[in-house]
Amino acid sequence: TINLHEYDRMAGIRRESLELFGAPDLIVIGGAPSWASDTLVALETESIRARETPIVFFGSGTKYYKDPSRRNKFMAQLAEIKRQVIAAGARDEPTYRDMQSQGLPAYMMGCPVMYYVGKNIEWKKSDYFVIPFRSDRIPRHLQFDMEFIKELEDVLQAKHLIVFQDYSEVRHAEALSGGLFKRHPVNFLVEYNPDNLLSFYKNAKFAFSYRLHGTLTAATCGTPFLQLNMDGRGNDFSKTFDPEGKYTISHAKA
Repeated sequence: TINLHEYDRMAGIRRESLELFGAPDLIVIGGAPSWASDTLVALETESIRARETPIVFFGSGTKYYKDPSRRNKFMAQLAEIKRQVIAAGARDEPTYRDMQSQGLPAYMMGCPVMYYVGKNIEWKKSDYFVIPFRSDRIPRHLQFDMEFIKELEDVLQAKHLIVFQDYSEVRHAEALSGGLFKRHPVNFLVEYNPDNLLSFYKNAKFAFSYRLHGTLTAATCGTPFLQLNMDGRGNDFSKTFDPEGKYTISHAKA
């Protein structure tokens, strides 16, 4: 197993990684926005073809970019190794249909995070709820609003807990809030390792999230949630798992 993880997440699949432990038996491209995006911009198709290694997409989803050349590059690379793809597991219905259109053996399996815990969603007696924070490409009008957080506290009869996965997000949140952290006490937690966050999600009363994996983690931990869609991935989630819009809303409608 070769897990490039965060330190080399844009490396793609290159000759160097394939040769780390000799010829791999299988290449698994798992989860994340790794379908038709620049996450795998360095697919060295010549090395992959030379080894004839089977490839599996495991719950992959699409990430949306304004520059279509990135998607075009990915599709051109995929065409060269398509016959080696023995299974294409999609995170959501739009990705599943896209994989089918490319002639791949596609399966709708959902995001791997959805199978992490797998509890029934139910209300819990808890004194806090979580707000997962995501710093990447947040629309300017989505800012920390203490009045709204206070309203949530009153409705839920619980205190807020903002969850960050990086200290840089704390700085970004402070900048977006216009000095909120200085004017009001804010309860927050910083934890990079998702494993260490499970207990916080599992014991929370509710999750108000515009971070998709915060939503998925809450759902698998059995915690009620409301997802605020802010990008294509959130919309794909809604179309697949909440077509009636019971648990998700679009920020454009808010």
